[in-house]
Amino acid sequence: ISRARRYAVVHGLQSKQDFVQGDFMNMPLESNTFDACYAIEATPHASSLKGVYAEAFRVLKPGGVFACYEWVLTDKYDPNNPEHQRIAKGIQLGCSLVNLVTRQECLDALKYAGFEILEHEDRAVNDDAVPWYYPLSGELRYARTPWDYFTVFRSSTYGRMMTNTMCAALEKVGLIASGSAQVAKFLDIGATSLAESGKLGIYTPMFFFVARKLGDRRSELQ
Repeated sequence: ISRARRYAVVHGLQSKQDFVQGDFMNMPLESNTFDACYAIEATPHASSLKGVYAEAFRVLKPGGVFACYEWVLTDKYDPNNPEHQRIAKGIQLGCSLVNLVTRQECLDALKYAGFEILEHEDRAVNDDAVPWYYPLSGELRYARTPWDYFTVFRSSTYGRMMTNTMCAALEKVGLIASGSAQVAKFLDIGATSLAESGKLGIYTPMFFFVARKLGDRRSELQ
């Protein structure tokens, strides 16, 4: 927060914005305050989508708009498929997610909060030559620029091995915090599982929606 405020001053924006630290399941903000709000790959970490969407609904003014990129299981996910189960568990563990939700559960949570859904689509499903999971998969065929070759190496088996070995060595001599090597291993699991899910089309971090607040959901529930 202090860094964000410092950069706001550097760019002359301190009078146009503010930064607040808080729990997005119980935001320290007044109801009916904002014209619009957005979230990018943050709400998957909520204990309940219904809860975090309800908070977004609360702080918006009537007619306010909420836009979000959500992480969801796609319709291709088969809960009875052992391979799909393994990948989903890896995503949940490696990315520190409480729950993995389906596309429909996401939409249902928006409706429960009181939103009118204006549009929604999986933007990972497109004609791009390079898929969204490329930085995690380490596949040379997707390299387009010199920097991409570094990304490929970093994501490769050898690159991950080097990172994990370096973390373990630095942790051992006390140059990084205890537990860093274990965290690196968890991140590896998450990255590998996300890449696998992308290739199968069973999970997406790019489920985009725009929803609008029409009234006061809490008054309706009371």
